[in-house]
Parts: sequence; C-alpha cells; structure tokens
Amino acid sequence: VCRQLGVIGLRRLRIRVEEPFLVMAIDLNSKYGLVIRGLVVNEAVRLVIQLRFKPPSHTRRWMHVRELMRLKRFREANKVLRRMQGVNRAWEKTVVAELRRIAKSWREKGYSVIILVDKPEPETLRGTHLQRTLLGVVRRIEWMATWEDALFLEWRASGRLCPVCGSKGIERSGRAFMCPACGVEWNRDVGACLNAVVSFLEHYVKRSDLAEIARRWLRERAENNKESLRRL
Repeated sequence: VCRQLGVIGLRRLRIRVEEPFLVMAIDLNSKYGLVIRGLVVNEAVRLVIQLRFKPPSHTRRWMHVRELMRLKRFREANKVLRRMQGVNRAWEKTVVAELRRIAKSWREKGYSVIILVDKPEPETLRGTHLQRTLLGVVRRIEWMATWEDALFLEWRASGRLCPVCGSKGIERSGRAFMCPACGVEWNRDVGACLNAVVSFLEHYVKRSDLAEIARRWLRERAENNKESLRRL
C-alpha cells in the first residue's frame, strides 16, 4: 500500500516569555473538568480569570446504551455512542475557543501568555468514560497555544499544599483543605492552580522576586477574607 503524506500547515514558534506575564493554570480531572485561574504578574499580581468547564454528563445515555446492548440492538447503541462523541467534541471546541480568545486578547496587550496544564496520568483516567475527551482537550489546547504564540507547559502542582506557606493541608469537606501551620483554607482545584503559578515563576522563569510577590498577594487575600482563599 502506497500512501502519500503532505504538509498542510507550518507554524514557526516565536514565543516571548518576559514581563508582563499572564499565567493561566489549568487543573484537570475526570469529575470536575477544567478549573482555570489566570494571574497577571509584573510588579503586582491580579486575578483576571476564574473559569470552570465541567465535562458533559452522559449518565442517562450510558444507561440507554447498556439497555440497547442487552437487547442486542447494536446499531441503535452505536448511534447513541456517536452522539455522545459529538457532544464531547463540541465541548472540547468550546473550551479551546474561549482560551484562544483570552490568549489572543492578552497577547495583543503585550503580555507573554503562559498556559500551565496539570494533566492527569493516563493510568488515572483508565476506565473512565471521559478519558479520551480529557486527553483530547489537552492536545487541542496545546495546538491552540502554538498558533497563538503562547507557551504551553505540562506542569505538575499539588492542590494539597497550602498556597500561602507550602505546608501540607488537612482535608475537610467538599475538596476543601485547611493549613495546620497558618490556618488558611482553600479549594483543592484552585490551590493546584495557584501553586502552579508560583512554582512556574520560581523554577521556570527563575524569578524568585516575582514568586514572592505572588505569595505576598496570596497572604493579603487570605487575611482580607478571614484566612480563606476559597473565593479565588
């Protein structure tokens, strides 16, 4: 079999990573979808993006598919499965379109745009119905970042660690954590995003001064909200 390959697009990377920064951190898991926090960082810090994209629920459709399979109505079952795939692809496109809009608008303002994604390991998604969708949306975000001159990085960050002091938190209810050292409360998904931003500034950009500015901002936000970061 002879197959021909052709180049349909070429994009030269011209990613500028210098102040001022817009750092978008994305925490992703199969149950809660994408939690996104975007911080502008220069001589000060501002929270400018607070988004959550929950993946489509197919609970009823899966029940329908199982019933059709039990009845050996395979053609109808496959039709429902294709419909589910279409819904998932539409969700992916919605997520990427919004992130593209944000990246483009901030690039036009002269900001370096960085996208940090804490992608779960494929093994942790194995057996979940959203495995292909979640990994697929990460690929789409990476492609989008390339075309919008944004820096895309897979960046691991723990939501269990206190964003203010780095101590290991104590889990409470509803994915909330409390720091035994400084008493701050935070949401695990948001904490992972905040920790990713600080870690990026300190270890990738090598700007401990900016990382300290971000930590100071977090301390002030916690103090102003009765030792809580749950509103971030």
